[in-house]
This record gives sequence, structure tokens and C-alpha cells, in this order.
Amino acid sequence: MKPGALGIKILVPNSLVGAIIGKGGEEMKKLKEDSGCFIRLSQNDKFFPNSNERPCYIEGEPEDIVKAIKTVQDKLANDNPRRGPSIDETRKKQCKIVVGANAAGKCIGKGGENVKRLKSEYSVWIKVMEEMTPFLV
Repeated sequence: MKPGALGIKILVPNSLVGAIIGKGGEEMKKLKEDSGCFIRLSQNDKFFPNSNERPCYIEGEPEDIVKAIKTVQDKLANDNPRRGPSIDETRKKQCKIVVGANAAGKCIGKGGENVKRLKSEYSVWIKVMEEMTPFLV
């Protein structure tokens, strides 16, 4: 990882992965070039535990990561599933971020103060999942 770079994992519904990869990988190549990020999507059979979603790791400068995530979210919101069950419109508007157990406490904050602040300042909905099985992309 380059100095100043960060990494983040988001979840992508398997039925919409085609919108991210594109024919022959063209969309993924364009996404990497346009954002300047390193992006890796999990293999076909590697789902986030207890879901039909595939982890997508994005690494780069913070502003580049935001650009990549925005592009991914736009593709999810505007694409139709090519395989598997369709997803509802609510899920198409969600960005699911995976935070490791070692960082969850800092994200939540003492007494949930960080979650409360994010909800208040940005009108976001945040759900903290129970402990899950470790998963690597």
C-alpha cells in the first residue's frame, strides 16, 4: 500500500457484479483507470458470510476511493440483475461497508457516539452486525 493510501471493503450483490466487471472486464478496467484505485472483487464462489454478496476491496487515496465507490453505487442503482434473484430498490441505494472487528470499536465510538453523529450529520442509516466469521478477499 502506498503512503497515504487506504483500503476499504464494500459488498456488491452477486446478481449485479456484471455491472461492475462488464463484458471482458472492460468496466472494471475503466473503473480502475478513472479512479486511480486498486480494485479487487472476490471470486465467483466467495461470498460474504450468510449473504449473496461479494466483497470488493478498493485501495487508494481517500478522494479516489470515494470516486470509485460513487461509480460502483451508481452502477448498482441503475443496472438490472443478470444472474440470480433480483434485489429490491432499497438495497440498490445502500452502500454496505465491511469493518473488521479490530476497528469496529473506533467506528462505533464510546456509547455509540460516532454512529449517532454520522446519523445526525449525514442522515445515514447504520447497522452494526453481530460478530461474523473472518473473511478475506
